[in-house]
Amino acid sequence: MIRRIAKINPGRAAITAAGLMFAAAGLAALPAVQASAASSNVVSYWGTSHFEDNSPTYECGTTWEVNQGANQVDEVYNPCNARVWVHYYSTGTGQVQSFCVTPDGGLAYHIPLQFNGSVTNVNIQLTSNTSPCSAGEEASASWVSGLQIQDKFYGCNVGDSFTFGGWTVGGLNNSCDFRVWLHGSNSSFCIDPGGSTGFGFTGAYTEIQMTALQAPCGAGAPPYPY
Repeated sequence: MIRRIAKINPGRAAITAAGLMFAAAGLAALPAVQASAASSNVVSYWGTSHFEDNSPTYECGTTWEVNQGANQVDEVYNPCNARVWVHYYSTGTGQVQSFCVTPDGGLAYHIPLQFNGSVTNVNIQLTSNTSPCSAGEEASASWVSGLQIQDKFYGCNVGDSFTFGGWTVGGLNNSCDFRVWLHGSNSSFCIDPGGSTGFGFTGAYTEIQMTALQAPCGAGAPPYPY
């Protein structure tokens, strides 16, 4: 539906919180980061010096669960076609925290789980669920041309990109659990997982790019190779 800018509801770009996604938008100087395709195993950095990608324990193509002790997970790369879950468990409270790393190149760090002394067991699990972690969620964009605006909705699929006939992005609400980038001829703008630009955005951005990077924009580049 096309309508005039003067009729826009100012609250239309409010953030929709979902699951374990972040709720802040941000500008970052880094370009969009796409996950490496070099590994056929899940790569997990945890504790102070531990790194695991050994086959067949972390191999794609089957299901498994690996106990990593009482160590915080620092980074997980998932090249497999199914979801990987990170679990923190406290035997004292019975509390279980979990975070989903999306299939087909999902890269997670600054994982939003609360690690503290009560966490007594940490594991990662490769499942048989091949749906993206953000399945059913979408990014909603307002494209602007002159005095007109048109709303478009895009499912959260790693690596997708979108343009709209030379129109520019006037606002975007990102309900995906990964970064979304806006690109223009001279600059780019990063939107956090679960974040929003808010309407009235003035950058001359003509492309929307979905990534596989599940860390907030302010986290910068991945701390470890994958």
